[in-house]
Amino acid sequence: MSIFSDKLRTFVKQKGHNIYSLAKYCRMDRSNMYKIVQGTRHPASLEVVENIAQSLALTPFERKELLEAWHVSEVGEYIYFERKLIAEFIEHLKAEQTAGYSEGAGSKGRSLYISEPRPAVSGKNNVNICLKSMIEKEAQKETPEICLICQPEQSFLLDLLAVFGSHKKNFKIRHLICMESFSEKEENKYNLQCLNDMTPLLMSSCKYHVYYYYDKVQSHFYNMNILPYMILTSESVMLISSDFEYGIYSKSEEKLSLFHHMFEEYTSETEELFKCGMGISEILKEYKEVMADRIVAVLCPGPLSASVPLEISSKYLKRDDKDGELLKSFMEDTGEYVQKCIVRPQYRNFFTEEGIRDFMDHSHIIDMMESYYETFSEADRLTVLENMRKMMLEQHVEAHLIRPGLLHMQRDFYMTVYENGRTDMMFKNTDGQWRLLSIHEKSLGESFYNFTKYLTESTKVCGLEESLQCLEALLEEYRERFEGCKNEEKA
Repeated sequence: MSIFSDKLRTFVKQKGHNIYSLAKYCRMDRSNMYKIVQGTRHPASLEVVENIAQSLALTPFERKELLEAWHVSEVGEYIYFERKLIAEFIEHLKAEQTAGYSEGAGSKGRSLYISEPRPAVSGKNNVNICLKSMIEKEAQKETPEICLICQPEQSFLLDLLAVFGSHKKNFKIRHLICMESFSEKEENKYNLQCLNDMTPLLMSSCKYHVYYYYDKVQSHFYNMNILPYMILTSESVMLISSDFEYGIYSKSEEKLSLFHHMFEEYTSETEELFKCGMGISEILKEYKEVMADRIVAVLCPGPLSASVPLEISSKYLKRDDKDGELLKSFMEDTGEYVQKCIVRPQYRNFFTEEGIRDFMDHSHIIDMMESYYETFSEADRLTVLENMRKMMLEQHVEAHLIRPGLLHMQRDFYMTVYENGRTDMMFKNTDGQWRLLSIHEKSLGESFYNFTKYLTESTKVCGLEESLQCLEALLEEYRERFEGCKNEEKA
């Protein structure tokens, strides 16, 4: 028995088929079909499952369910959902605009909810209204700050904070969460889901700090605990039930002082889940601190970073201000690092045809310094691609082309996985600003490491030889195109 065979039997019964008729429609041996339906034999390929789905005339939703059941049975439930959650997290880091917010909301910039919430709040809608009033009032302060003790699956709260955080760059949010112990591997699905739920705040411009500790989440938050969640601002506090149906609201200075003190005590006993930096100086500082760490994998749409020679990147750097000096210094420091620490066997790199074309057509390089560069000449773009080809030929890097449509990421995305278990991601937020997300928690680091290792063995990417052939075809195409443009200009 398997998840796939259970799902298939359900569809066979629903569609009025039997094993004989299904085998006939699929043009398969009846005994083989019997074994597949009974779960004693697993379909050998995805094509077999597609054939069965078509023969059963499944709806698009039913087909998706059957294919997912096959993937789960193929690799195991834990591994399948770990990979799926990481792919969804990468896909969700896209710079989509959030809903607007105006400083002048309400009368003369005051909160839309002028009446003060009652001390006892009942009903999810009333709890949410109270939360919106608290957050809106805090957001109008010069240096707003909110402290949270709650699990991140409360989407209304996190989405609301993301809206205000995207328009108040000095908005500080300190969030304390509970995570399942990484030693219980089957539970890491929950930790990855927590990271996915934080995406709206990661994409905003606010100062978002998350602290974690390990415990049994179900018993700690959900069973019979009365008010496990706390939302704390400079003016008010609200204790909330885990289902968001009940809350206690207060503006008492004595209670505020007590809860602020308790929050600081609890935070001192936790670890920071990740560092989330913004701005050139902050990001460069983080990268300089990890230069000695060995890189094992990079996921990035465009060309390999090590394929851009220092003399080319320096030539096109156009900024002469303080940030420009920081960049020049950083580039000099990283020259030797690239040669010694990045370009080595067992370093895996994943790229896309779309990202290569973006670079060759528009000189778009996935780099936080991109706005500081002049447009690369066509000759230098070809040099970068030729360097990348050379690195792949000499096996300095295991470079794999991601097959079109199988792993979506934003145009500006760069993920680095280190041997010590840390994962760094650079991406642009909803305001078009670069963010560096450095994940330190062990279970998440292990999951990202396993994800990049799995990619090399999956059907989502091309093998090394096929990837090289695709790159060589692109290189030849652009050589001819650029040469053709030169001939037209001469004519």
